[in-house]
Order: sequence, then C-alpha cells, then structure tokens
Amino acid sequence: PGNEEKQRKEFFLRFPELRDRKLLLYLGRMHPKKGLDLLISSFLADYALEEMKKKGHLVESKETSQTHELNAENLNDVCIFFNS
Repeated sequence: PGNEEKQRKEFFLRFPELRDRKLLLYLGRMHPKKGLDLLISSFLADYALEEMKKKGHLVESKETSQTHELNAENLNDVCIFFNS
C-alpha cells in the first residue's frame, strides 16, 4: 500500500537489471489447486510472442483450447529457449 510510483522507483533502484524485463510476481502458496502452472504457461507464451514480434516475425495469436504444460521434462528446454 502507498505510493505505487515511489515503490516502483525504489524497486528498480535496488534491482536495476530488471528494469526493462517483464516480471511475474506471484504471492501465495504453491499448490496444484492454485493453478500456478497455468499462470506460468500463459506468461511464457505471451513473452515468447513478444520476443518473436521484436525479432521481426509476423505473429498472429488465436485463442484455442490447446494447453501447454510446463513440467520437469520440458523445463530445461524452456530455460534454454529464453536464455538463447
């Protein structure tokens, strides 16, 4: 609570390396019923689309019923993709 702009400035003074990055802040207990897997998948998908657009790719997004699961098997691949 309080002055949001002041808090934002203080945060980026403390963590300047995060200034031009997308952030996802989750406050809560990590439990399957909370749907954190859906939040992370959605965040990563949006981030990936934005990065593709920045690199000049023509991106068109459509709503589908398809889901992308983030799990132990593909977590390393996701990390490699975003660090490349």
